[in-house]
Amino acid sequence: MNLLPTNQTGEDPGWKSAGPYHQDIFTLWGTCRCSTALMHVISPVAYDEYLRAMIDMLRFDGYMPDGRSSNHNSRTHGGTNVDNVSADACVKNFRGQVNLSDRYAAMVKDAEITPPNTNYPDLMALDSSTKKGRGALPDWLKYGFIIPNFSRAVSRAVEYAYNDFTLYQVVKGLNKTD
Repeated sequence: MNLLPTNQTGEDPGWKSAGPYHQDIFTLWGTCRCSTALMHVISPVAYDEYLRAMIDMLRFDGYMPDGRSSNHNSRTHGGTNVDNVSADACVKNFRGQVNLSDRYAAMVKDAEITPPNTNYPDLMALDSSTKKGRGALPDWLKYGFIIPNFSRAVSRAVEYAYNDFTLYQVVKGLNKTD
């Protein structure tokens, strides 16, 4: 269907997992609303593998990616758009072999835990993590918006609101009360 993401299951000797491994994930900010959602309809087996691969990335790297290349998570656009992909799967009642509890836990982590600042300084945004999770989460949790002390404050606020909405959709779909 697409050139990206690339299924590299079994090709990376450093990746120790029995599950699928997908690489070269173009930023989910741009694809979660179009081609990733379409993958579910056109190629459900590949979609299932893709979702499971992201859970493995959480296990190995601490966070699911917003984009990924060369075995590293790439820069986030604003929020945690992988949450939007998780919610899309839940709303469409897509099950496959995806562990919904793991995906839900990953979304809660994104919504509640501030990631450490990236190991590789991002000269465009020294204020917070730009490669994992929601870097401006302290403001979001304290004020419900993001003050300009954080880079991309407006973009992040819009994305965080949407990410929280998608988490709500998953909570509702799974009949969670916590």
